[in-house]
Amino acid sequence: RNSWFYNAADREQGKDAFFAFLDQHPNFKEFFKVRDENGVKTMGESIVGYTADATEVIIPEGVTSIPQLRLPDSCHLVVLPDSVTKIADGAFKNTNLETIEFTNVSTIGKEAFAGSTISEIDLSNVDVIDNYAFQDCNNLVSINIKRGAQLGAYAFARDENLTGTYVQYPETLLSSGTFNQCPNLTIDWQDDDYVYTIDGI
Repeated sequence: RNSWFYNAADREQGKDAFFAFLDQHPNFKEFFKVRDENGVKTMGESIVGYTADATEVIIPEGVTSIPQLRLPDSCHLVVLPDSVTKIADGAFKNTNLETIEFTNVSTIGKEAFAGSTISEIDLSNVDVIDNYAFQDCNNLVSINIKRGAQLGAYAFARDENLTGTYVQYPETLLSSGTFNQCPNLTIDWQDDDYVYTIDGI
């Protein structure tokens, strides 16, 4: 092993050199600075945590993906910037989140909202909703899905209060059990010039 690790004087000298480097390169030092603003902690363009007891979280512009980090139980609203295009697997799983606002998200990962209290979300521009993404979301009452979207297995399974009519077009890809055990949902399946209605999926 390198003896440098065992020499206290060398370690101190190395530490001094490191901090001197940071002082001479303020942008490098700024990159590693953790910011805590609007309910979210960021380092550069990455989310590293959320503020304890935050009731709402506003993600800053520049962040591109929402990671799997525990949202505070007190948080009910999340606002995403235009730079976010993906919500990671399990990002808001089993949270008390009620509303999320976004414009450019194209992919929602596996179990992203599973078991959460989400009640308001606009999915009209989302291309991929992965497996179990909204399973057991019993506060979710209605959805607006993009024509041609890809819906994963059990994506909305056991959403007991999901109501209204979902129009399934041929170019929208459903997977096994996408709407399994959604007793209050009506699906109109459109095939060329014919429409088939299935109640209580």
